[in-house]
Amino acid sequence: MFKSFISPQAATHGESLAQELINRYPLELDKSPGKISAARISRILEGIYERARQIHAEQKLGLIGKTRMAHAFKWRLRDEGYSNAFVDLATEGLVVYLNKPAAPAPELERAECKRARKAERIRGRASGDVTPRG
Repeated sequence: MFKSFISPQAATHGESLAQELINRYPLELDKSPGKISAARISRILEGIYERARQIHAEQKLGLIGKTRMAHAFKWRLRDEGYSNAFVDLATEGLVVYLNKPAAPAPELERAECKRARKAERIRGRASGDVTPRG
């Protein structure tokens, strides 16, 4: 009954994301801190997370699908021997990224900024403040 709500590929996608991370950040680097910068690790993880969001968008994963993906990702990294701290950090980032709302289009963001500035000017005039246009 619930099979229609669960993406059967979610665990497979989680394992493939973990494999991509393993390829880009080998276990040797995790075992010897200082060989790779924090900025590079962040870029690697953000690439993995972006790929996860693409999968989520394509597969329309629900809560259970996202959970299965994150679980498979986490246990694949643990099975490979990565430190618990790194695995927890990477998995937490994956979960946060999967549940983060999509960013608004730049045109919408600019329009929202214009509306906010205009509303601020109107509020300023109503209270007697004179605000220069900008």
